[in-house]
Amino acid sequence: MASNTQSVEQRRNFLKAASAAGIGLSAASISSCGSPSNDAPGVTVVVADPGTFVYDPVTFELALNLGDVDVAGCSYPAESRNYKVRALFHDAMYWKIDNDGELFLQQWHRTSLSNAGADPSIVGIWENDFGHQLSFNDNGTVTFGFTGSACSALGYLGEEALTQNVFRQSVAAGDPAADGFIIWTRANEATGDVIINWEVATDARMTNVVQSGSLTAQAAEDHTVKHTLTGLNANTTYFYRFTAPNNTDPSGNVYTSHVGRAKTLPTGSPDSLRIALLSCSSFPHGYFNAYRQVARIDDLDGVYHLGDYIYDYPGDPNAGEDGTNPTEYQDTSVTQAGRVYRHNNITETITLEDYRLRFRNYREDIDLQLLHTRYSFINTWDDHETANDSYDPDATGPEGGAENHGDNQRDEGPWEDRKAAAAQAYNEWLPIIDVRSKGAGNYNDPRLDRSFSYGDLADLIVLDTRVGGRHHIADTTADDYEDSSRELMSADQRTFMLDTLTGSTATWKLLGQQIMMGHLIGPPLISMSGGVADQRWNCVINNDQWDGYDAERETIFNAIENNNIENFICLTGDIHTSWAIDLVDDPRKRDPIDGNACDTSALNPAFFASSKNFGVEFVTPSITSPGLPDPGGSLTSGLTTNNPHIRAVDLENRGYSIMEITPAKTLCTWYHVNSIVDEEDEGQSLWRIYSVTAGAQVLVDETP
Repeated sequence: MASNTQSVEQRRNFLKAASAAGIGLSAASISSCGSPSNDAPGVTVVVADPGTFVYDPVTFELALNLGDVDVAGCSYPAESRNYKVRALFHDAMYWKIDNDGELFLQQWHRTSLSNAGADPSIVGIWENDFGHQLSFNDNGTVTFGFTGSACSALGYLGEEALTQNVFRQSVAAGDPAADGFIIWTRANEATGDVIINWEVATDARMTNVVQSGSLTAQAAEDHTVKHTLTGLNANTTYFYRFTAPNNTDPSGNVYTSHVGRAKTLPTGSPDSLRIALLSCSSFPHGYFNAYRQVARIDDLDGVYHLGDYIYDYPGDPNAGEDGTNPTEYQDTSVTQAGRVYRHNNITETITLEDYRLRFRNYREDIDLQLLHTRYSFINTWDDHETANDSYDPDATGPEGGAENHGDNQRDEGPWEDRKAAAAQAYNEWLPIIDVRSKGAGNYNDPRLDRSFSYGDLADLIVLDTRVGGRHHIADTTADDYEDSSRELMSADQRTFMLDTLTGSTATWKLLGQQIMMGHLIGPPLISMSGGVADQRWNCVINNDQWDGYDAERETIFNAIENNNIENFICLTGDIHTSWAIDLVDDPRKRDPIDGNACDTSALNPAFFASSKNFGVEFVTPSITSPGLPDPGGSLTSGLTTNNPHIRAVDLENRGYSIMEITPAKTLCTWYHVNSIVDEEDEGQSLWRIYSVTAGAQVLVDETP
């Protein structure tokens, strides 16, 4: 297993190097002089005598020592500070700034890429959004400069201005197309309408602007704005940012957002596609270290988030200490260390304001912000964007609900009101199509089904299997296992999905959705118990996934078989665990052996050898949400023994997956982070690599 976990010796070496460079010791005052700026003609640049720095690329720790600065409006006393560099790239660098426990992400831009080597280095000239400039030299010295118009009230390296920036929730891009994508931001703490200007450029420093415009952030939309860009070139990386012309920092400079980066989709015949698969991020269960690891990869084509981007549960940091508040969904060791919902948002999300504040909590996480600045997202929701185990069979009628709706301490009101509130907040806070643009055109009938084309290499179909037509989880004592009236999606969504799937001429057909499609078979002792309407229910371990909606799964499998569709891949989140699965016939449909349809030990093993294969499934682990404890691996062993089509499973670890697609092969690599309870842990390890060759329909283990 590969790992980049920091060792004790590495930490000691860093401290020794910092000591040798004089970090932490009083330094002589730095004299300075003015010179013209090459980047902003006519603006004063302060060039200080060298300070010193030590940067450890393994731990991402930066020890910075600057002497006195007192010239051209910049006045700072000598400072020796340690920073955590959240990520370092050729074009940008990000620092973690801690302001009395509230974390901020500071972005620095490299002023020139002409000398950039194969691997990103901190050596070079960097400038932040407030005009502060740092030149890191090969010999361990650093010089300070300022290219802005005024810095008297910006704070040390602009940190005071950063904490007051109107773009507190940063930026995001999503739903890419061949000619554009959607860009998003929010005006923080706004009270009235706020004018927001946007611009798109071909370079990270925003010098070659190709499009620009203006938007209005309104209270009715929680002061969020998003704009759909068109007219851009295919398969091209662009950069974007926002400014608030009527909002200024403490020195009177117009506030500027982080610079975001996004890539348009390819046309024609692309050679490859590389994307991250993400799912299930419960804020009070841990830190988003996996998001940070994905952001650092730096050569992806985009990110697919398969749902549970936020969680609806309450998160009282004091819950569980005395056995009270059992409904709190959290790791108390994490919440008591300070990882808690802020903004008076610790109660369960029910109202529109609840959901908006929950999104705000998430979007102020600096690792999620980092990932959004580097890649465009394709999002779909699972259940926790509304409520746990949500369903809505008639979409806009009274029959919907959720497992935790109507049985908690708060007055939750009608389900339709709660669903509409959740859908509106989701629509406001993510760079996606307007969820009202299909269906009835309102938040009571939200629709997220859509598709994305990657030339003739791949088509991605995105489904909603939660609130766009899903029936209640099966009552196994009354419901027929094969009842075709029990659905996971609306008729319109099913037609869209089948038409897109059967009409695709791309090599690979991807289905991005929430719940596990592969059969999960267990003996009666670990599955359903009690009276059942059909013995096949007796071996269903989880009827919240496609196992509980067998007719819907058969609809897809029949379409694949009848239309000779090859290279079908299902992409899944929801279950908080890692799985590699061959999609095969259902063993529960065979004639019972020894009178027991669920006695897997009595099933004919030849079934699995002769089974029809309809494709494969990659299930990505959660970012932080808890899996299942499996000491010794006995549960994992039992699952794979009873389910030979499940090639690998891990029930305990958190992380992410990277999918790489070429015309000949698709490969998925699972990574697990070492810790989610230690915010600064940088360790991760490779879990498995599985591939499927075009035309083969079965997985091959390529794990080294």
